[in-house]
Amino acid sequence: MSLVGLAGVNAAVPHIGTLGAVSILSDNDLAANFTTRTVGAILVPPSTYAVAAQRCASLNERVWSPSTSNFSLGLDNALSYTAYVNANNGSIQYWVFSPEIVDACNAITINGTLIQKPCQGVGPGLCTNSGPISQYNTTDTRPELQVTVQSGSQNITGFRDFYGFQFRGIRFAPKAKRFTDTTLYEGSGSVDATKYGPGCLQPIEDRWPQVSEDCHFLNVWTPYLSANPLESTRRKKLKAVMFWIYGGGNTAGTATDPEKEGGNLASRGDVVVVSFNYRVGNLGFLAFNDGVHNGTYAISDILTALRWVNKNIENFGGDPKRITIWGVSAGAVNVRTLLAIPEAEGLFAGAIMQSGPGEIGIAGFGVAFDSPKVVYERVTKKVLKESGCDGVADELECMRNYDPSKWGESGRTQASYPTRDGRFIPYRGVPLSGPLAHSHKIPVMFGYNRDEWSYLFPPDTSNFTVDLERATAAIGIPLTHLANSSYAPQHSPLWSTYTEAEKRVAVFDATAKFSTDAIFACLTHAFAFSAVKNGVFDAVYEFQFNRTYQPTRWTDATRVLCGRDNDDPEHNEYYKCHAGEVPYTFGNILQQGWKDRDTHDTPFARLIVDYWSAFARTGTMQAEKGYLEARGFTESQEKMKEAGAWSSDKTEVMRLQWGGIGIFPSESDQVGCSEIGLGKDFYENFDYGSRS
Repeated sequence: MSLVGLAGVNAAVPHIGTLGAVSILSDNDLAANFTTRTVGAILVPPSTYAVAAQRCASLNERVWSPSTSNFSLGLDNALSYTAYVNANNGSIQYWVFSPEIVDACNAITINGTLIQKPCQGVGPGLCTNSGPISQYNTTDTRPELQVTVQSGSQNITGFRDFYGFQFRGIRFAPKAKRFTDTTLYEGSGSVDATKYGPGCLQPIEDRWPQVSEDCHFLNVWTPYLSANPLESTRRKKLKAVMFWIYGGGNTAGTATDPEKEGGNLASRGDVVVVSFNYRVGNLGFLAFNDGVHNGTYAISDILTALRWVNKNIENFGGDPKRITIWGVSAGAVNVRTLLAIPEAEGLFAGAIMQSGPGEIGIAGFGVAFDSPKVVYERVTKKVLKESGCDGVADELECMRNYDPSKWGESGRTQASYPTRDGRFIPYRGVPLSGPLAHSHKIPVMFGYNRDEWSYLFPPDTSNFTVDLERATAAIGIPLTHLANSSYAPQHSPLWSTYTEAEKRVAVFDATAKFSTDAIFACLTHAFAFSAVKNGVFDAVYEFQFNRTYQPTRWTDATRVLCGRDNDDPEHNEYYKCHAGEVPYTFGNILQQGWKDRDTHDTPFARLIVDYWSAFARTGTMQAEKGYLEARGFTESQEKMKEAGAWSSDKTEVMRLQWGGIGIFPSESDQVGCSEIGLGKDFYENFDYGSRS
C-alpha cells in the first residue's frame, strides 16, 4: 500500500460524531498575518495509521508531514502543550506522513524526533490545517473547511481557520413578541452556522450591517470539539467558557462586532468564547406601568443565552461548570445585574467587569435598579410622547404598532437600564453588606481605565469651577464642593508659574481624575472592600489599565486625546479613555489591521489575554502550574513575575501597563473618594431594600 497519507480530498462536510474529538493545534502569538508561528495541525483521536489518514481525508486534509513543514515554527509549542494537557509526560507519539505503509509508519514525538512504530499500533494523528489566518472582513467558509456537530436535535455546521473552529448565527431563542421575555429555542434539523445572524434593531453601522427584531443569535469560537461530552467531562478535556456581553450604553452593540471576534482569545487562551445578541434601547428596557411589562426584556435575553450555553456548550468543547460572564461598560453593568438575580446563580462560575459604574449618578441607574413605576415616570412617558402614544387607551399596543427604527433617530429618548421588577431583580444593586449579602461562591474581577471619562470634557478652561459645574450636570451628582479639594489644581505650588495654556491642561487633568474616580474608581474600590470584608465573593481582583488603544471609530480630538495614533505610548503620556482596553482583552489589534504603535501593543495583548483566560480557567489571576512553560509563553511568564502576585486583597489594585506593571494601594485614592462622598465604606451602610 502506498500514499495513504495523500488520500484525495472531497467536499463532504465531516461530522464530529463520526470523526471523533478534534483539536486545532497552533501557537498563537496574536501577530495575525505577521506571525512567524505558521505551522499548526489538526489533532485527531488515537487510531491506527490508516484510520488517522482516513480522518485527515474526511477533513479535506492530509497527514501532516515534517518534510514539508517546519516543526519548530509553531507545532513544537502546540505539541508540548498537548502533552501537558493530557499529562502524558511526552510519552505519546503522533502519526505523521508515511510514504508507504508496510509494517512501520512514521510518528513524531513532542520534541520533533521522527520515529517509526507499527502501523497497526494506536496513536493520535496529526493532519494538515489549510484554514487561513483570519483577518478583519476576510472569512473563508468554503465547504472544505466546514465541520458539523450535533447539539440537541440540531446538526450545526460551522467552519475552521488556522486557529480554531467557529460557529456563527446559532439561534438561542425564538423571535419574541415586542416587550416580552425570550424563551429557550429547541430546534431540530440542519443549521448553517457559517455566517452571523442579524444584530438586534438599532441604527446600522459598519460593525453591524444587518439588524432586526428577530435577532436572538449567538456565536461560538473553540479550539476543541468533543464527540463524546460525557467522556470529555470525565477526562477533564472540556474548556472553560468566556461569555461576552457587549457594551454600548444598552442602546447599541451586537455580537457581530468584528473588533470583538473571539478566535484569538479562544486559541491563545485555550477557552471557548461565546458572544450573543440582546435587545437594546426601548426594545430591551422600556418599562410600562402595568405591573407586567417591566423593562427587563434584555435581561431575559441574557439569561436565555446563558441557559442555552449551559445546556449546549459541551457539544462545542466547552465546560458548563466553568462559565465566566464578562462585559465592558454597559456589558459590565449587565454582568453586575446577573450577580443581583437569584435565579442566575449557578449558571456561571466567575465574572469580569470592565469599566462598569456604581450606583450613583446618571450612569448608576443601570445598577441601582429603580422600580418600574419610577422608570415609567422618568423615561417611558417621554418615549410615549415622542412616539405619539401618550394619552391613548392602550399604551402597550400603540408602542407595539410603532415603527421601532425611529427610536434610534438622533435626539430620541431611549430606555437603557433594567428595573427592580421583583421577578428577576429583587433588590437595589448587588448586596455587599448587611442581612441581604450572601456568598456567591465565585470569584470576580473588576476594574477601570485610568482616565475613563476624560474625553467628555473639552480642555478649554483654566477655571476648575467651570468643569465642576459641567461634571455635576453630566454625571448627575453634586461635585462643585470639590472646588477647594485635593483635586483642585490651584493647590499645586507651581500654579502661579503656569501659562494660561498650562492652567487649562492642569484643570483638564484634574477633571479627568475626579470624573473617573466619581463614576468608576471610587466605587470599584468600595465594591472590592465590602465584597472581601463580608465574604460576598470567593475573591475580588481589581485592576486599572494604564495602557489603552482606542478603536478607529474614535475620531477628531478624542482620537488624539486618547492616544490612538501615539507612536510611543510607553513614554509619551496620553489619556487612557473608556473602552480602550477592549482590543487587548480580545487580542485583535493586528487582526483588525491596526498597527502596533511601539512594538509593545502586541506583547501587552498577549499578556492581557493570558491573564483574562487564566481567570476563566482557574478562577485566579494565575495560570495553572506549568501552563505558561508548556505553551512557550515565557514573555508573559516573565512579565507576570515582574508584576508580582495579583491577590484578592481588598486594598490592592493591579496597574496594567507594559513598563512598570505592578500593584498599587487603593488607599492612595481614598482622600479624593472621601471628598466626593464615595469612600471605601460606601456599601457598608447601603440600603439594598425596596425603593419606590
